Amino acid sequence: MRVACHSEPVLAAIAGDAANDDGGLPSASLACLEQSLERARSLSATPSGSDQDEAQIGSAEYQVWLAQHPCLLTKFEEFQKQLDGRRLAVFLDYDGTLTPIVSNPDAAIMSDQMRETVRQVAGMFPTAIISGRGREKVESFVRLPELFYAGSHGMDIVGPCGATVGSTAGGGVVGGGSGDGGVVEQFRFQAAAEYQPLIDRVYSQLRESLESIPGASVEHNKFCVSAHFRNCHPDSWQRVVSAVDAVVAGAGGGRLHVTRGRKVLEVRPTVDWDKGSALLHLLGVLGLAGQPDVTAIYLGDDKTDEDAFAALAGAGAGAGVLVSTVAKPTAAAFTLRDPGQVLQLLQRLLAYGAGGGNGWRVYGGRCNGWAPAPAVRAPATEDGRAAAGSEGEEGVAEGDATRPQLRQQLRQQQQQQQQQQQQQQQQQQQQQRQGQRDEQAHQQAAGEGASTGWQHGQSPDGGGAADPLALPPRQHTEQQQQQQQQQQQQQCVLVHHSQQAPLLNGDQKQHREADAALGVSGRCQA
Repeated sequence: MRVACHSEPVLAAIAGDAANDDGGLPSASLACLEQSLERARSLSATPSGSDQDEAQIGSAEYQVWLAQHPCLLTKFEEFQKQLDGRRLAVFLDYDGTLTPIVSNPDAAIMSDQMRETVRQVAGMFPTAIISGRGREKVESFVRLPELFYAGSHGMDIVGPCGATVGSTAGGGVVGGGSGDGGVVEQFRFQAAAEYQPLIDRVYSQLRESLESIPGASVEHNKFCVSAHFRNCHPDSWQRVVSAVDAVVAGAGGGRLHVTRGRKVLEVRPTVDWDKGSALLHLLGVLGLAGQPDVTAIYLGDDKTDEDAFAALAGAGAGAGVLVSTVAKPTAAAFTLRDPGQVLQLLQRLLAYGAGGGNGWRVYGGRCNGWAPAPAVRAPATEDGRAAAGSEGEEGVAEGDATRPQLRQQLRQQQQQQQQQQQQQQQQQQQQQRQGQRDEQAHQQAAGEGASTGWQHGQSPDGGGAADPLALPPRQHTEQQQQQQQQQQQQQCVLVHHSQQAPLLNGDQKQHREADAALGVSGRCQA
């Protein structure tokens, strides 16, 4: 999948100019950078069981590398300026990004603060987690229904809870699927479903083969298997590599291959699919691919995340952010040091999203994690009215009338307004009955006041103390009529607004023009 290169100016204006800060890097520093990167490449070419490429290259070389891949926190103001008016999509790795790397994979639990921050981010921008872990396990760790989850290095994707299929004006779909407008089950996509029986067998074989190696462990990630050697003695690393190679070779036919991460070997199906493929697929599913006002960012820390960085860079669809404390070759434009800085970045994105520069606010309101999708307002016609939808629903963009989420929102809003109308009618009837009772009490008090001298605001002793009910009958009736007229005007406004229900976010100008046409002087604020 190829995404149009609309985000390249964002990177060119920030990361591409980072090397020119303070007058640019001297030629000696550039030579040092080339040497350090060449050294890193040679280290990464060592046997897959080693972990030497994670060693610190050196402080001076790291600073040169950092100049080429600046910390996004230090460049955030420039990044935010480039995002002004654009729609942001956020993609995140899990291990090493949202939570620190730990010796026991089952103990990689994200903090409550990180969870709450990610939840808020998903309320402002479409957000997905793309992990090498099994999708169900990542979901159990994160526990946020607002997200897209892509497990097994993107080979197992599921949409937010409640997201259904519906075509959009932009030709994409809401929640995923074929885009034919029908309501179907929650969006799911599996790129290697036919490999699951083979992966199950490999998992059993690896558990048996690695059982005798102290510290080694095997993790089943549905469409891939992870062999962890973080807790093994370095002398045992090659034994792990040999055992994994033997099992994969036994699968035959080149149907499986091995990739390496941070002290882990990944046995994966030989399919043309990775985290980058999953990211671009999700952009297409969300109807964001090729949109000129969309920028995506991906945050990750490991080698498999490089596929996502490269996909974004190659397609010009956004920026990769490497989470690392060491210098190493990367296709990412920016860096962060650790999950602590990831949290800071997400918090700054929240502050940006709450401001006027967030393109989602201009586009149609708060995103709310795509469950349900935000309403899309139709463009105004020459006479100032909203264009009619494909099914005659005024104010709905062409094609959006088929979206089940939008129709459900319209029905809910109309029901709420009908309830408001009923409440207004009940209040009006109660006020009428109260007015009748007040009139009767007034007449009775007036009759009694004729013999006591308490008439029309005068106390029995002739003082100035006023009777709260002592309004002249005609004056009381005029006040009641004024209240009824105001209620009728408010009722007209409510009826008018219910007719304009598809304008989910409310267009103040159009409301004022319509109110003026109806002869209504004020707008109901209920």
